[in-house]
Amino acid sequence: MEPPGTQAVLAWRYTGLLPAIRGVRAERTQTLTVLSAGRTRYESVEVFQGFLVAFLPLADVVDGFERMAAALKARCE
Repeated sequence: MEPPGTQAVLAWRYTGLLPAIRGVRAERTQTLTVLSAGRTRYESVEVFQGFLVAFLPLADVVDGFERMAAALKARCE
């Protein structure tokens, strides 16, 4: 078991045409942090930048985050 405060981080950037023209750039970071014996915190953050961000379906992104977190929690418990 890892000591409290230990973190595992996975991060990536989206690539392709939209990021290349600075239309939409996105970076996602997911972090697992050991809290105590048998307890772990999961955090997921996505940062969007670019002149087309106003047109993103952000409600769908939030919904996807919430569904992924709920599925991960159910699997871990």
